[in-house]
Amino acid sequence: MSVSRMMAGILQQGTHPFPYAILICWGAGNALPSRSLSISICLSHMTVPYLREASSADLPALVDLENAAFAGDRISRRDWRHLLTSPSALVIVSDDAAGLTGCSVILTNRRTAVARLYSLAVAPRARRQGIAQALLQQAIASSAGTGAHLLRLETRSDNLPAQALFSRHGFRPFKRVANYYEDGAEAIRFQRLIDHDCLRQSALQ
Repeated sequence: MSVSRMMAGILQQGTHPFPYAILICWGAGNALPSRSLSISICLSHMTVPYLREASSADLPALVDLENAAFAGDRISRRDWRHLLTSPSALVIVSDDAAGLTGCSVILTNRRTAVARLYSLAVAPRARRQGIAQALLQQAIASSAGTGAHLLRLETRSDNLPAQALFSRHGFRPFKRVANYYEDGAEAIRFQRLIDHDCLRQSALQ
């Protein structure tokens, strides 16, 4: 899984108060603070997103969202079940009355200060509502909250809108990986420095 896969889903979003979902991988073994997440963020020219920490009850909806957002490189039901229960994973979802509109995951590793944005998905019905941006901002803030100093992600080399979004939020490309995706597409890896000041962007309650 990768953020480029994630970004593919982001660009296929629909409408919702918080139309983003993010998955961040830090590596195995780094526990995240135990807390209930509830978010309300105001973005100019956008609806007010609502974010919360996912629970095991969201498993079916997460699988459906994954299938709707991505044509390939999907997170399996088994992997979602693991992510939802892993102490080193943080899964954040956005939803509305109709169901999930997006999701994200953060994985941490106590042995490194590097975080990885593993996946970011937005439901097709919730596209272009600012969800990807909101989830990305929260991913940065949540990563900073775990003590990470660097956040990394991947995106397809042909996904220019995703690359533009990352660049607007301070990410810079640092490596290309050939044949990264199931269809043989190349990935571009991005990263950005994060610090305690990034916590100010958090909308989690």
